[in-house]
Amino acid sequence: MEIAKEMLDTLEQLFHQAKRFFQRKGLNEQDAEDCAAEVRLHLLKLILRGGTLSNTYFQRVLHGCLSDFIEQTQSLSILPLEYADLHGGTHLRCRHWLSWRH
Repeated sequence: MEIAKEMLDTLEQLFHQAKRFFQRKGLNEQDAEDCAAEVRLHLLKLILRGGTLSNTYFQRVLHGCLSDFIEQTQSLSILPLEYADLHGGTHLRCRHWLSWRH
């Protein structure tokens, strides 16, 4: 499926908006960029499934990703390395709150 240039431009604008949001919430530049990239990926997946971007969905993804990031950073100190390696980190970040997918 080909994505229109206007939609790609919108995704890029939302990426920068998300990055600023995460930085205002206290994330360093690299973490903010990583989280913003995850937001962009979720929005892209929505578009590829034929969904429509909305501010409500964007806000939900933003807050969900921030929540997951905070939860992950707090639990990293108690997560055994063997467990993280065994699961390849796939259980971390932006997974459980998107279980309601369209």
